[in-house]
Amino acid sequence: MGEVEDLQSNGDRILGELQAKAESIPGWSLEKENYEGVRVNCDAEHGNGWLLLRKSLHEPIMPLNIESDSEGGTRKIAESLYGLIADEKTLDLTPIKDFIS
Repeated sequence: MGEVEDLQSNGDRILGELQAKAESIPGWSLEKENYEGVRVNCDAEHGNGWLLLRKSLHEPIMPLNIESDSEGGTRKIAESLYGLIADEKTLDLTPIKDFIS
């Protein structure tokens, strides 16, 4: 994991990249009215739920929430998300890697 001097700007960059990439994932749609971070809705075939990635106001972390109405849906959503952010060197991706393994 790389060191970053301006954590807020780095968080903004990561959220912007996720927002741009999410639009290319089949079955994913961005929540238009969201002020917490990037929220993605996932259709029934692609996880049947949603994810929210946001910046922390006070900690050098980016909280991730994933929910699904289907068994195995959170894992499906997490796998797709990991595919988008796997090359991000400034995030500790261990928790998501452990979850999908």
